[in-house]
Amino acid sequence: MRASAIDAAHFAELMAKVGPFGARPRLAVATSGGADSLALCLLAAAWTRHRSGTFTALTIDHGLRSDAVAEALALGDWLEKRSIAHRIIRWHGDKPTSSSQRAAREARYRLLSGWCREHHVVHLLLGHQRDDQAETLMLRLTRGSGFDGLAAMPSVVERDGVRYLRPCLSASHAELVTTLEQGKQPWIEDPSNRDHRYARVRLRTQLTRGALASKDVAEAARSIGLVRAERDVATSELLAKVAEIDPRGFCRLHRQSTRTSDADAIRSAVARIIMCIGGRTYAPRRARIDNLVADIRADRAFSARTLGGCSIVQRDGDLIVCREVGRVGDAARLVAGETTRWDDRYDIKLNAVTCVKGLTVAAYGNNRWSDDRAEIYARTRANLAQVVIAPLPAVYRGTKLVAVPHLGLYDQETIVNTRALQVVFAPRHSLTPARFLVA
Repeated sequence: MRASAIDAAHFAELMAKVGPFGARPRLAVATSGGADSLALCLLAAAWTRHRSGTFTALTIDHGLRSDAVAEALALGDWLEKRSIAHRIIRWHGDKPTSSSQRAAREARYRLLSGWCREHHVVHLLLGHQRDDQAETLMLRLTRGSGFDGLAAMPSVVERDGVRYLRPCLSASHAELVTTLEQGKQPWIEDPSNRDHRYARVRLRTQLTRGALASKDVAEAARSIGLVRAERDVATSELLAKVAEIDPRGFCRLHRQSTRTSDADAIRSAVARIIMCIGGRTYAPRRARIDNLVADIRADRAFSARTLGGCSIVQRDGDLIVCREVGRVGDAARLVAGETTRWDDRYDIKLNAVTCVKGLTVAAYGNNRWSDDRAEIYARTRANLAQVVIAPLPAVYRGTKLVAVPHLGLYDQETIVNTRALQVVFAPRHSLTPARFLVA
């Protein structure tokens, strides 16, 4: 039996589940021109237009396939005929030689989030659908994912200051294809979707031929997701009691409170802290989190360690989770009037009236301020251990240290005052993100 198309009324119901949206919503959609994302693009553009909002289709050119540029241009022509704004974002720099799909996905999200933040777009739509959900669950099963991973993809997730929405998780690929066919809209077939070197493609074939239907597998993911949603709320409530995020970019965990709290909730809370402070996409493996939690809850001195890009040390009876200085991002150039993303955790803006050029941001490390007395005073006032101070963002002009904003140190000849330089801790994952939502 041929699948039904998704009409405007049905799509409005799907969007209501991932809302709410304000008046005149500003939306973007990630589309490669494939059937799923293109159908979502056309549906969402009509939905936004009906609400007098603004809508932009975004396509990432990874530079990994020779046909990608021509496909992006063809997609742009299709969208132009439908009066849909389209932007092509190119991935510059070195490309991976292995794990290309995962690396390309991470680069895609980073570029999409960056565009949305720059253009003040809060909501970014993704074209994942029910069959993708089933594949994700099966793939994570084969990799031994924990309970949270088996909940597969949420319909709403906050990342890098942007809300990623998946309104079509309860719709099938066949429904999206029928939607395009009824609208006489061609689409692009990505050859990687047929490349059996990739585990996801092999699983897709097995689901198509096997006894398990994608609908049933996706429903299993939904059931797990409902349980995870309840756990997420409990974890967020616990974090509010036992953890304190410092706006300079580290977290204080009240160790004594962890000993009287539920072990599973503490495990989830610690994983969230590591992701927030370490700037990672995923939490460390469960076994490593379990070992850390056992030591945190034990009635003995805590031995300092590193995990997930973080350093964890004991101070005044509590635990401090800060960035591991050896894992911070490379130095980044600062341009007057622009916001620079550094270490995937800080947004740094040099005031437009600042005329000094050649400034970069990098970790403070073990450098020393030119005025010893000023540095001693700043460190005393901040009351931070060296392990916390070392990964803090610092500004350099060439090799000269000219500012450590979080210590209140500024070279007056280069950076006049705090208004000339804004540094905001903006981690990829907030400590208490939006509740895990299921389709």
